[in-house]
Amino acid sequence: MRCSPHSTLAVSIACTLLPVLSAPLFGESVPAFPGVEGAGQFTTGGRGGAVYRVTNLNADGPGSLADAVSQPNRIVVFDVSGIIDLTHAKGDKVKGGKLEITQPNITIAGQTAPGEGICLKGGALEISASNVMVRYLRSRRGFVRDQDTGDAIEVKPTTKGVALAASGQTTEAFEKRKAKKEARGKFIHAFDSLTNIVIDHCSASWATDENLTVTHTDRSTVSYSIAAEGLDYTNARQTPPNHSEGSLWGSEVPDGRATMHHMLYANNRLRNPRMTGGADVPAVLTLFNNVVANWSEFATHTGSERVHVNWLGNYYQPGSDTPAAIRANAFGFQGDPEARVYPSGNVIHGSDASTEDNRRAVDWGSKLRNLTPEQRSAMVVDAPFAELPAKVQSATEAYETVLAESGATLPARDATDLRIIHGVRDGSGRILQKATDLPADQRWPDYRALPAPVDSDHDGIPDYWEKQFGLNLNDATDSAKLSGGYANIEHYFNNTDPTGGTTPLVYVSATVSRAVVASGQAGEWRVTRTGSTAEPLHVEYAITSDAAEGTDFQALPGRIMIPAGQQSAVIPVSALPTAGDNRTVTISLATGHPEYHVGCPCQSLVVIRK
Repeated sequence: MRCSPHSTLAVSIACTLLPVLSAPLFGESVPAFPGVEGAGQFTTGGRGGAVYRVTNLNADGPGSLADAVSQPNRIVVFDVSGIIDLTHAKGDKVKGGKLEITQPNITIAGQTAPGEGICLKGGALEISASNVMVRYLRSRRGFVRDQDTGDAIEVKPTTKGVALAASGQTTEAFEKRKAKKEARGKFIHAFDSLTNIVIDHCSASWATDENLTVTHTDRSTVSYSIAAEGLDYTNARQTPPNHSEGSLWGSEVPDGRATMHHMLYANNRLRNPRMTGGADVPAVLTLFNNVVANWSEFATHTGSERVHVNWLGNYYQPGSDTPAAIRANAFGFQGDPEARVYPSGNVIHGSDASTEDNRRAVDWGSKLRNLTPEQRSAMVVDAPFAELPAKVQSATEAYETVLAESGATLPARDATDLRIIHGVRDGSGRILQKATDLPADQRWPDYRALPAPVDSDHDGIPDYWEKQFGLNLNDATDSAKLSGGYANIEHYFNNTDPTGGTTPLVYVSATVSRAVVASGQAGEWRVTRTGSTAEPLHVEYAITSDAAEGTDFQALPGRIMIPAGQQSAVIPVSALPTAGDNRTVTISLATGHPEYHVGCPCQSLVVIRK
């Protein structure tokens, strides 16, 4: 038996909303998902809400992702894969769009999309609500028109202004800032900050402002994501006009907390990230195990606000766009002399001195040039702020982890992220003016979809998974039932066992989704198991294809062994010289095996190209 596709009737259903337990029942004791770390780790998202199945790629309307997040208290899963185009016409102009999350208590589980996953195009994912979790989603804005501005992913309150009061900036600090703005003829007003945000395994690129912004928040985590190739064309609406930027990231909340780890910043001019703060009691920002590659102006730096930063185990790799004069400058103070950083274990490739003594990697911007040596020294401290992460890899270990695991890797790593990763490894990455500077086949990939697995009761959990764990295939309410603090549907897409058993779950993803005859590039699936690695594990699978084994691709045995001591194993898909073009090969993991259960995703595809 293997995981099977939906019937046509099931796919035609626009959406399914299922009542589950109310969100207030959950306290800060259950992590957002197993393995989550940092300040946002107790975000609950849509746990306690309803399940919504996205069934089309429309920018709005019933069954769309926009409709899914239009109400609070929802867990969002997908029956489709592909591009959601957010551009829209306004008069004779095309404008960038928005997919807005203005309602709280939302989980988006992009890993459930059958095929190659979801990508937003021509606009931004904008989150202006608290308790929101987004995983395994891509947003590639791209050039829409001259003077278009916008992020790819943005988390901040919608009203233009600054955070205020107990949940934001103090009244005194706000009044000072307001007076400065008004002296320059500008007006700002107050709004509340956001709390409990998780952005995990997302890919953000080709923005005309920052690729990924998370500001005016408390208790946020950004992890295992990619912010790359911010567009650097001359845009008169931006300051500066060349505006390739990675992130604004931080917390304006007094004594707030924000964590960023295992991020890849690649081929951005500056803001990798640029940290924000400003409260009278500075927020603590913890930045660990990230990789920054090929910047041209600033790597990681503060702004004009006061922040306290733990800067731990990050890896900096200057590239072809990085001037020689700044290659050793990984961390920059740009404004407030009361800002502080605790550095430890950061590697600056090509600079042994800055690696051995991270103080040497710190630079002071023009506003701070007149500080005395003693004042500068006081800004780099010898003890960490607040608590440190429980698990911090060495920078060199983190480098490999980030390149292997960051970005929207489930259900597939797309060709854009794969190209960016290769560019970091071999040094070929470049800062882009526009995405259209790339060859046509390297822009937005042609994302392929698979039929969604059969889900008889339309509760978001496929039948094969329900059978494994004794759920009722005709009872939609069992999606909501709790075990170990998680609803069954969370166990499904998080690859955890709702019974607490030790039988491993296995799932499959495409780490290289195209097998190309001309270049010799093989496609690649990775089969991963959870739990103990003490013993080898044999996993069975079936291949279906509109290609022919032995003619279009090398025959596959239908069984793979994950060796002892390893969490996963790779199945190569090798295209043959006789292969036809545009052929699809699909793998489906065999269910009903006594030694393992099948998790999410249960199927994956590779496309053969000439």
